[in-house]
Amino acid sequence: MQGVFRLLGVIGALALGSTAARAADPAAVADQTSAYDWSGVYIGAVGAYGFGEDDWSVDGHFDLDGAAFGGGVIGYNHQWDSFVFGAEIVGLFGQMQESGFPDYIYEALVDVKARAGYAVDRALFYVAGGYSFARFDEEGDDFDLHGYNIGGGIDFALTENVVLGAEYTFRGLNGDSASNQDVDGKVSTISAKLTYKF
Repeated sequence: MQGVFRLLGVIGALALGSTAARAADPAAVADQTSAYDWSGVYIGAVGAYGFGEDDWSVDGHFDLDGAAFGGGVIGYNHQWDSFVFGAEIVGLFGQMQESGFPDYIYEALVDVKARAGYAVDRALFYVAGGYSFARFDEEGDDFDLHGYNIGGGIDFALTENVVLGAEYTFRGLNGDSASNQDVDGKVSTISAKLTYKF
């Protein structure tokens, strides 16, 4: 969790630095009307690297082998001056196993989250948080974990419609396993996304 708060601090510092720079530059303030408009619906593809750990009430603690995930995102942003608020849904699918136990696998991660950010023309610095769901395969029997997510990232508009982004997300998850154990999962992803804004 300390890494999460360090990341959010960096994003906040970047946004504050950008605000100060614009305030010190009258030409930039005067040209605000020509700045990029982040408002609108967007949809796209996501690639991520997942890692973490979990704790089972009987079996104990396990590290998770790092693994690749792929999926998609759909969301909406609304911009007020330089502030951008929105919501999005992200679905990721992969095979992230517990170290040494190839039949214990995180198969899917779904995040529903709100976002709040600060725009500097084509760059958007944001924090995000909300609800997360995970599907886990325990030796052929599936069960679900539920919890929260928190994170942050940077989006950059390559064109008027194409946006490239990078994000870190931490998830705190909990559920009852197929073998009737209480499972606490801590799952992180570092992701890249390419979206089209309508």
